[in-house]
Parts: sequence; structure tokens; C-alpha cells
Amino acid sequence: MVNITRKEAGNYLLKYQNLYNPRQLKSDKGIVDFIQKIGCIQYDPLNKVARNADLVLQSRCKNYSEAALYRLLYEKRELLDGWDKNMSIWSVRDWPYFTRKRNDHINRYKKRADEFISVRNEIIKKIKENRYISSKDVNGNRKVNWSWAPTDIGRAALESMYHCGELLIHHKEGTRKYYGLTEKLLPVSILNEPDPNKALDDFYEWYAKRRIGAIGLLWNKSGDAWLGSHLKKEERSQSIKKLLEKDEIVEVKIAGIDEIFYLPKKELKILENKEKHKEASVIAPLDNLIWDRKLVSKIFNFDYKWEVYTPVKERKYGYYVLPVIYNESFIGRCEPIIDRKNKGLIIQNWWWEKDININQDMRDALIRCFTDFARFLNVEKISISNTLSKDGLKWVEKCVS
Repeated sequence: MVNITRKEAGNYLLKYQNLYNPRQLKSDKGIVDFIQKIGCIQYDPLNKVARNADLVLQSRCKNYSEAALYRLLYEKRELLDGWDKNMSIWSVRDWPYFTRKRNDHINRYKKRADEFISVRNEIIKKIKENRYISSKDVNGNRKVNWSWAPTDIGRAALESMYHCGELLIHHKEGTRKYYGLTEKLLPVSILNEPDPNKALDDFYEWYAKRRIGAIGLLWNKSGDAWLGSHLKKEERSQSIKKLLEKDEIVEVKIAGIDEIFYLPKKELKILENKEKHKEASVIAPLDNLIWDRKLVSKIFNFDYKWEVYTPVKERKYGYYVLPVIYNESFIGRCEPIIDRKNKGLIIQNWWWEKDININQDMRDALIRCFTDFARFLNVEKISISNTLSKDGLKWVEKCVS
């Protein structure tokens, strides 16, 4: 059992997530290695300021641009679009580990094989002729019942072939997905690699370890961090017990918190890392660090909810509000608005956390942070909304200078 304080736990999490000294990962390799470490990053198509996956990476990568993720997904194919924690992006090296999930989909869709056969044949024929297609290229001509709502049979057939592993996303244009044959997009060596998880219990164990690694420090409590793993509490408990027996994870007790946490043993060295940095970062709304909101509240005393799906009258802050970190703490949250016509970023709203001491080190860090943020967004200036008090935000004037 490792005993640490909340401050030590928060410091560890930020260092594990490459957020304590942010924007330091370099090159495509840095991105691929980071995603391999944490398993996956969540994809969401909403693009109010930038898409979640790009916001995750801009806070960790030096001079990051959206082109880097596109290149790794659709040109180099070192990453791929796949389901994990909802829609996600993960390393192509994990393809064999998801064999069981693909087989589950194959068994699920068997009873609809006759229904989809003619459309499926049309899809394969068109892809072989054109390399890729989207739902608009398939002549469905009728609706079928689907998981989320009745939809065109062409779209349903494409999705079923994708979930079964027959198709991959070849590329995207905006939110539109274009599909290609998996056998043409992935190396034979990966396609022929057997499932490393021989038994169902092995799969559960692998997934428990993957989820602990996704955050870096996790408890055995139901929550968003476990979404997509389909592990019930008993299965999680058994898997965690086995991982402890194999000495792959360690138990952690955080002072003042009743629950036991689990940490990848190979990451214990981070707790011994005493390096000091005074940097700031804007955090994505679905960042791995904040997957488990209750965990973040317990360790950082920071309560956050992404309110895009919350009715306007029930919102506490705003539609698209992003957390801001400085040093070892969440210091506030901001509501950024892109003025695309004038290539500007407007801070529509800003909320400081309680008892924040705004000193010069913090101002300097925020200037560096938002100058980099503006560069990522390809804007030339940052301004403060006329409806917002300038108190505590005068540092904005020095960004992008």
C-alpha cells in the first residue's frame, strides 16, 4: 500500500497525463506514444472551438495542429477511429486486443445478414472501384430499425460492417465518414495477429488495466472512466485482484479519502519526481484527466460538468466551457468563442476558482498558455468580451504579441 496526500495525488496525475509541464510532447511519435500509454482519447464531433481530441493533444504537444492527428489517422495509419470509451481514437497496435468486441458484433448482426446482403455487396463493389465510400454513395432506398433510431439501410450496413471490423474509416470530411476495406488499410501482420486475450477473464483483466492506465490513478467505483469496458463491479474487482497478484498495479491510499485507488506499478517513479514547473494549460472537456468527475472533485476539489447537453436554464456556467490548470491546481474555467471572420479568440466568460492568488508567475504562465492556444486555433488576437469584467484578466492583452 502506498500512502500519499491529495496534493501528491494531484501532482502525480498531472505529471502522468503530461499536463504538469504541458505542451512538451514532440513529433508524431510523441502523440502515438502518449495515446498508447493512456489507451485512447475520446472523440466528439462537436467543433465549437476545436474538437475534443485536438484539444486533448494541444495541451500536451508542442506546436500542435489538427493536421498532425489527421496524418496519423488517415495517412500513416498509426492511429485509428474505434469504439472504446464511446467514440475514441486509439493505437493501431491495439487492433488484436479488440478481436472479442468485433466478434460480439459479428454474432449480433448474424440475424440481419440476409437483410443487408444486397447492400453489403454493393458497398464492397463500390469500394473496390473507388477505394472508399460514404453513406451518401449507397443506394439504400428504405429505412431499417437501428440502435439509435430508424435509419437508411445503407448507413446501417456501413456501420455494421465497421463494427464487425470489415471496414475502417478511410478518412473524414468534417463529420462525414468515408469507409474503406480494412484488409486494404491495415498491415497483414496486424490483421493476422491472434487475440492476445485467450479467455474472457484475460480480456476483463486487460480492460481493467487499460482503464487504470487511461487516467493513471483510478478507484473501483462505477463512473464514466469505466464506460465502454462493460465490466461490472464483480468483474472489475476480480480483474483488479489478479493485477495486484501479478504486481502490475499497486494500491494507493490518499489521505482524507476513504476509497482505495490503483496505480500502474511502472509509474510509481512519478511519485519520486520532484521537478517543479509553473505552467498553465487549457483542458479539453472530455480529457482523460477528468473522465471521472467525482474523482477529480475528491482529489482537486474541482467540480466540472460539460454543459453542452444541459438545458440552458439549468446551466451553471455555459455551453462550451473549458477548465484551466496552473501548476498543480485547477484555477478556473473559461468560455472561448472563435471569431473566424476576424481571426480572433474572444474570452466570452471567465470564472476563477475560490481563493486563487493571481500572482505574476501565474499571469506569465497564462500568457504563454493562451498564446500557444491562439496559435493552435490559428487566430491572430485574443480579446475579452465587453460584457466581462477585466479584473484579473489584464494579462490577456499581452497574448499573441
